[in-house]
Amino acid sequence: MICAAICFLIIPFTHSIVAIMILMMIGNAFIFLPNGVYWSVIIDTAPSKTGTYGGITHFFVNTATVIAPTLTGYLVASYGYSSMFISAVVASLISIVAMCFVKPGEKRMAKHN
Repeated sequence: MICAAICFLIIPFTHSIVAIMILMMIGNAFIFLPNGVYWSVIIDTAPSKTGTYGGITHFFVNTATVIAPTLTGYLVASYGYSSMFISAVVASLISIVAMCFVKPGEKRMAKHN
């Protein structure tokens, strides 16, 4: 996520379209790399509530995909194209800070008779 934030932070200061496209490609790759891990975390965290937590995860992800284009359009219209990349950096940094406060749960050992 930090690498994605760095890529998006560089974009407003880049003047080459090819360089911007490469930075966007690399930044998006870094954003989507950990997506496969989300489901294993949900399954490992609470196997009996996988469906519930999966639904909650999808709710927030899909809500963000509905809101993001409108919000990005507003930012671009009001503040210019660089604002959307700066907002991506801010969102990445907020998520990094939020993940610093996540504590692993206690693992319960099943008793075998």
